[in-house]
Amino acid sequence: MLCGFGEAVVPRPPDWPRRVHVTGYWYLEADAGWRPDPVLTGFLDAGPPPVFDVVRAAVRLAGCRAVLGGVTAANTDDVLTVRDVPHEWLFERMAATVHHGGAGTTGSSLRAGLPTLVCPVFSDQPFWGSRVARLGAGPDPVPMRELTAEPLLDSLERDLADSDEVMGSSRGLY
Repeated sequence: MLCGFGEAVVPRPPDWPRRVHVTGYWYLEADAGWRPDPVLTGFLDAGPPPVFDVVRAAVRLAGCRAVLGGVTAANTDDVLTVRDVPHEWLFERMAATVHHGGAGTTGSSLRAGLPTLVCPVFSDQPFWGSRVARLGAGPDPVPMRELTAEPLLDSLERDLADSDEVMGSSRGLY
């Protein structure tokens, strides 16, 4: 059995049989021909690094910009929607992440060293959110059904402050 996560995130329990192997996260190489959309690079270059988030009100209250992934919505000066952008490319341009807590997105966020708020929906997402919090890489998860602008604003402000301390810059949030 192969477990596609790192032991730094989930330590191997001593009672697991030898046939279970913790391999680290599995990452696909980005398509060598992939290039970001000029609209995305223009948005990233036009101001302070943005936030990737699901709640526009919290982004505006926090006074930061956002990149929304996997959605189709109207773009504004402070919010840009994108589809299919490799996490390894985008996350190095962010200050923190707010996401559903899938294993891959969580691993990519941790790999990039970003403060992370997990807003789980179902399945293993609450587990990954609790691991992020126990590792000190973000606050306790906020289930998507409970997410409102206020707790998200608190997390954004904390994450952006943490990002500045850790990275010495004001990168955006994914």
